[in-house]
Amino acid sequence: LLGGRPTRAAVEGKAKCQPSMLLVNVRSGKIIHSFKCLSKKQSKENISGGTPIVTTLEQSPAVDTIAVGTSNGCVHLINTLHDVKLFTLRHKSKHPKLTNLNSVSSISFRTDGNATRQGVAPLAVGCDDGSVSVWDLTPVEDEKSGVTQRTLLTLMEGTHYGGVSKLEYLPGEPLLLSTGLASNSILLHVFDAPDHSGRILRQRKGHMSPPQLLRYLHPGLGGGGILANASDGTDASSCQILSCGGKGDLSLRVFSTARSNLDKEYSQGQGLERKARQFGKVGPEGRAELLLPEIIGLSTSEARSRDWGDLVTIHRNHAMAYVWSTKRGAQSGPVLRQPHWNISAMKERPPRSANATSLAISACGNFALVGTLGGVVYKYNLQSGLPRGSFPRDATSQTVEEEKRRKKGLKFAGDVGRTMRILEKHSMKGGITPSDIDQAERERVSYLEVEAKRNAMIQKASHEDAVVGIAIDSLNKTMVTAGADSKLVLWSFQTHMPHKKSPILLPSPATKMCHVRDSDLAAIAMNDFGVAVFDCSSLAIVRFFGGSRFNHSPKERISHSGPISDMAFGPDGRKLFTSSFDGSIRVWDVPTGLCVDWMSFSSPPTSLALSPTGEFLATSHVGRLGISLWCDKSFFRMVLLDGTPNEASKMNEPCPVAECEQESANDAVAQVVASTFAKKDDRGDDANEDEAANDGIPPVAKEVGLITLSGLPPGHWKNLFHLELVKERNKPTEAPQKPPQAPFFLQWREGLETNTGGANDG
Repeated sequence: LLGGRPTRAAVEGKAKCQPSMLLVNVRSGKIIHSFKCLSKKQSKENISGGTPIVTTLEQSPAVDTIAVGTSNGCVHLINTLHDVKLFTLRHKSKHPKLTNLNSVSSISFRTDGNATRQGVAPLAVGCDDGSVSVWDLTPVEDEKSGVTQRTLLTLMEGTHYGGVSKLEYLPGEPLLLSTGLASNSILLHVFDAPDHSGRILRQRKGHMSPPQLLRYLHPGLGGGGILANASDGTDASSCQILSCGGKGDLSLRVFSTARSNLDKEYSQGQGLERKARQFGKVGPEGRAELLLPEIIGLSTSEARSRDWGDLVTIHRNHAMAYVWSTKRGAQSGPVLRQPHWNISAMKERPPRSANATSLAISACGNFALVGTLGGVVYKYNLQSGLPRGSFPRDATSQTVEEEKRRKKGLKFAGDVGRTMRILEKHSMKGGITPSDIDQAERERVSYLEVEAKRNAMIQKASHEDAVVGIAIDSLNKTMVTAGADSKLVLWSFQTHMPHKKSPILLPSPATKMCHVRDSDLAAIAMNDFGVAVFDCSSLAIVRFFGGSRFNHSPKERISHSGPISDMAFGPDGRKLFTSSFDGSIRVWDVPTGLCVDWMSFSSPPTSLALSPTGEFLATSHVGRLGISLWCDKSFFRMVLLDGTPNEASKMNEPCPVAECEQESANDAVAQVVASTFAKKDDRGDDANEDEAANDGIPPVAKEVGLITLSGLPPGHWKNLFHLELVKERNKPTEAPQKPPQAPFFLQWREGLETNTGGANDG
């Protein structure tokens, strides 16, 4: 059966209206029958306007009966043997503004025995507005009008955002499987209630838009991969990935690489969908108005995860930071903000310079530091959410409350006038003498000189642009900040004063920074597509990877050719992974300063995360809803590093069917299969040619004086050093002896066989 829409000429009345459903013999390619029951006259019973289109067909359990779904929200039950329309089920969206979202997208019949025993014949209908309607096809006669009608058993609204893609009842089970068009979810509903209503039994959900930020949950204490069972590194935290949705999907999700049933979305409040319906908000756009803005940064700490929140997030164009609990899976902690910032959206928002741009949590898990667009870093207590100063330390002194205290003449710490009044009071006790006045004046002048030097030092070290990265050492002594003004500043965590060597100027403005506490190294990505590695112990830049610092030709330059999107250190701090919008990921060896691996992708990577064991690499890409997981080959076989790679290795990315165009999906699969077999054939021919060419020819060194490896497994050549010992051990202890002669065939004679059964019978 083929269903479709009438031609444009038929709709305009210029041509004869053709039926919208045909019966075709696929083998011969001939039209067997044209159905007249869905004629132009009958198709005028339209609800939402427009020409009705056949959108879905489904065979019913009854013979010669099918269900036909149309674009105007109607489901027609048709007898194909007699070309008769039996009855029609109509669906209309409850939202008047969304009258075009009631098209039927999928139909499924329930066939289990429980429905038969209950005397119902359920039919599930999915529409483009995301709702699922379950009808009882058992005819019920109205007592007043005498018209036979069908009963609506249940209506599940908002099941899938963007519409229902497919419905399917499992054979012989009261289970309904549903998938969405844009929700990137698959749900399993069970109908076991007396009122025939359904509930979600199982569900698998993902991001509705490509994820923008990936991080492993609790990558070991101190960020160095120290796990609960460090022998094999297989605790549960090493298998969970935090993923932040991009534009259009403001959710924070956790994905488990070991068990998919542990995947979940972190809650941002109770009853958000119910509140959205109360406020008249429809679809994901309406729900998004009640959620926090897009997440641009997050940081975790496992040290105090049992006591209070262990996850902090910052959001785009938002000044406040939010504390989450990974144990509860919800945003349950305090809101990190300054006292004079309004938390209500109805009041004046904080200034744009206060918008958060970077984030870090101390190793002890007690403090969170938030960098801002104006160059100030605020320090908060995670348990109470109260501010604990700023970097520089005078950035939070000019608040509204403190200005009022100054105007009223109240005591305030650090007030020069208060200090002078105390000195005068003490001098008045013993009488005023010229020496006391001179001493007070000298102290005042000395204090002003020290204050001026301190202010000059702070002004020199302070950031003039956004703070793009924050790092704290494992002892909470030193904090490092990188800014978009090309400054790298070291701060004392206790006194909030800059280090005497600050600031350190970078070759180019910084864009990102990552830090590993075990080796106390910080990697700073810059605008020239290069990376600088800063040693927080020696307070010096120890490595440069790529960038415009090296004046090589484009072919010889070992650097990214696009902005760096994300970075991550290996567990031991010896490897640095950098992803770029040029579509590649490079692996740098920090001790030698060389690029040891270069991977290329068809879609540019937007974020990457390295597992605590260093075995797996998770990446997200532009235009892809899924998270790609890659395994390091060096963990299960020997990998020889032959210098810097000259060209990128094209990574073989899996292509989910859901992301292929529906019309060209079969062609794409055929091309992939053909190319795969072609590669195998080419590889097989090349291998045979190489074997034939290398027969009898000893390997030749690349250059004179170099040693060429054999390429054989170690077991073949390691025993050569002990060849004499092996021969001595395998020498036979005695000469071989001839076995005794025996006939090849043994003869059998009747009567010699022992009849055990007869003996037992006797």
